[in-house]
Amino acid sequence: MEDKLRDIVKKLLAKGAIEYFIGYCQGAEPLHVVPCFVAGQDEVEKLVWSPLCLQNLSKYVLQARDLEGKVGLLVKGCDARAIIELLKQNQI
Repeated sequence: MEDKLRDIVKKLLAKGAIEYFIGYCQGAEPLHVVPCFVAGQDEVEKLVWSPLCLQNLSKYVLQARDLEGKVGLLVKGCDARAIIELLKQNQI
């Protein structure tokens, strides 16, 4: 699954469809993942996907508003519902 995720993100960055991607990267400890912003194809290999990816990334979209360009975001079902609420409230 991680390879498929990385491949998709690389293609989106290469096509210019997105300038940034918000996903998960390995943390400092073995069983710890952290949210991360990926801005180039050389950074895509940092992305991970595992059962440890629990944090809702939708709040990071608010931080991404200050970035220029389109942002991609890795979402789970609960994250998608949070994004919909942010859209309803005109926050993004």
